[in-house]
Amino acid sequence: IPTQNNFSGRAFLRFTQKFGKSNDTAKGIVSNAYYTVQADIQRESTEDLPSSYGKNFFRYNYIGKFNQTYQSLYLPGQKDSASGRTGTVLIGSQSNGYTFAPSGDNPLLANYTSELYGLTGNNPLSLTQIRNYNGVINGDGPAATYSINGGNMYYSPGSSLDPNYTQYTYFKSDQYSLSVDASFDLKTGPIKHAIQFGMYYQQRVVSSYNINPTALWNLMRGGAVASVSNGGLYLDKTNPYFIVGGKKYSLSDINNGVVIPSATDTIVYNYVNSNNSVFDANLRKKLGYTNTQDINIDAVNPDLLSVSMFSADQILNSGHQIASYYGMTYADGQQNGNVNFNDFWTKKDANGNYTRPIGAFTPNYVAGYIQDKFRYENIKFNVGVRIDRYSSNTKVLIDPYSELPERTVGQVAGNQNEINGGSHPSNMGGNYVVYVDDNTSSNPQVIGYRSGNNWYDPKGNFIEDPSVLKQYSGGRDPQPYIQAIEKNTKITDSSFNPNLSFTDYTPQVTIMPRIQFAFPISEVADFFAHYDIYAQRPYPNSVAISTPATYYFLQANNTSVVPNANLLPSKTYDYEVGFQQKLSDHSAMTITGFYKERKNMVTVVPYLYAWPTTYYTYGNRDFSTTKGSTLNFDFRTTNHLRMNISYTLQFAEGTGSTPFSTTSGSGSTQGGILQSFIQAGLPNLRYVTSLDYDARHTFTANVDY
Repeated sequence: IPTQNNFSGRAFLRFTQKFGKSNDTAKGIVSNAYYTVQADIQRESTEDLPSSYGKNFFRYNYIGKFNQTYQSLYLPGQKDSASGRTGTVLIGSQSNGYTFAPSGDNPLLANYTSELYGLTGNNPLSLTQIRNYNGVINGDGPAATYSINGGNMYYSPGSSLDPNYTQYTYFKSDQYSLSVDASFDLKTGPIKHAIQFGMYYQQRVVSSYNINPTALWNLMRGGAVASVSNGGLYLDKTNPYFIVGGKKYSLSDINNGVVIPSATDTIVYNYVNSNNSVFDANLRKKLGYTNTQDINIDAVNPDLLSVSMFSADQILNSGHQIASYYGMTYADGQQNGNVNFNDFWTKKDANGNYTRPIGAFTPNYVAGYIQDKFRYENIKFNVGVRIDRYSSNTKVLIDPYSELPERTVGQVAGNQNEINGGSHPSNMGGNYVVYVDDNTSSNPQVIGYRSGNNWYDPKGNFIEDPSVLKQYSGGRDPQPYIQAIEKNTKITDSSFNPNLSFTDYTPQVTIMPRIQFAFPISEVADFFAHYDIYAQRPYPNSVAISTPATYYFLQANNTSVVPNANLLPSKTYDYEVGFQQKLSDHSAMTITGFYKERKNMVTVVPYLYAWPTTYYTYGNRDFSTTKGSTLNFDFRTTNHLRMNISYTLQFAEGTGSTPFSTTSGSGSTQGGILQSFIQAGLPNLRYVTSLDYDARHTFTANVDY
């Protein structure tokens, strides 16, 4: 039964110091002064357990033991390649079939296979054969009952109640903060100021672990364990043995004339383990097996297995990750000590295996503000400013278009641009990235340039569509001119230097002035207005948390939208003016006009012809505006009746309502208007349309009697 464990806890310590007496009316310049200091710590965690087996991952979808036996196959009259002698040669083995002993762990799943054995009356020769007959093996779920156009209509008994809820997930967010707030009244002549100011510091430490337990079985069968069935154990044809007169002789014995085999004698070979995986070695050690004994993983007691028996690279599985993590180890353990971004490429265990540590996501936030409320003659003012500083506190790509360092115009000789007569166009800046036809060539030719998201052809003309550059490269994709030191390097190579490709996130400082004022225009009417800027930090979730693994496996995951830790805070510019009129002693009318402009909104952004692959991520490219007016009538309680009636006319337009508005859905890179723009050669075009929350006319009425 799936369960979810949630925890939320908070502790704080607050100290307040007041100066003077409460409600002090003395004629001092400063009065009602106080300050408050508060430190707090907060933890929130969520653990999703899709099965009652909790963290015993190898019991998930485990249905029982599949025992297999083999018989050796010999072929007479064959020549041994190592000795050149003819005999009856061992050529391999053949399965006698699998027997099945169901366990009580997942009885509904085991019933599928038990029923299959009962119907056929024979032992299947392979696990693939069991699957082909709609049976279930360890780690599998049952096939859907019906499907239409590749989509499942009904899930069969034994399936998860929620097919999307099949992974173990643990998420933890710790927050440490310190705030100092102060306030005092300052009297300067006839004007009295109510001044508030303060500072705030926040540090988050976000950790996560996610694993697909059922995929562990396919990982083990697919090569993590050496066996005869998967080819990890093979016959060593370089060292034959000869059975003569019932005795076994080596090739050396034959060459030294110890015995002379006949053409009817048997030639056999020992098995060799071609698998040097960490899991294979650890499992053999735990089982007490030699390096060449056959292991049928589906006959092993799952309680003997653990994720820590694998290496980190096996769990990361070339980008098709069995587990993803940050702030924790690949085996679901807590990270010890500080983890540097570069450690992912350098840290090894005592046996020389990469441990692939990934540190927690640790964004920090600092803010300071000051606000002054005062009245000048008949005008009430509330003015202030807030300054925010946000940092994701991690490494990001120096250039999101390349995982390797590129050459710029200032680093490339102009004579490599033969299309432009042997020189760079005069309008190309020295820091513009140079694009060539082929990095592997001994003399790459310049075919274009790029500055940010702006592309130029070899003659310096601005182009909307970078695919235009293919006409200068013989149809090959344009390639950034990689620096010589990394020219033949991949991000997955042990020689890769992260310091040449990544840099620290640039902290973002946002200044947010706020002005509000109101004044009477008659004894029964007021005018008011305000102007605000406020920012929203990138929330630490799957959109904004990118790790070294994100870039390491970029080529394997380029069909999905990858997260981006280099996001900026989004900003909102808020304007409002209004007029309030008294209609009677019990009623008033308010008219307001408003305008909001949002910038740096998050959306899916393509990086076409990035090196080494085109990919999609999240970026601050969307914007929107909301404008309108509200008419409000307020009737205070009279004879038991109270009313508030309002009407709002609103226009909400922009380039996207959500980060996925331009694609076909969450996490998808295909479909939607973005792909239409790319196919039309306009990848950077943005289209303004009505937003999802555009409500043109809104009526609200509250009546109380």
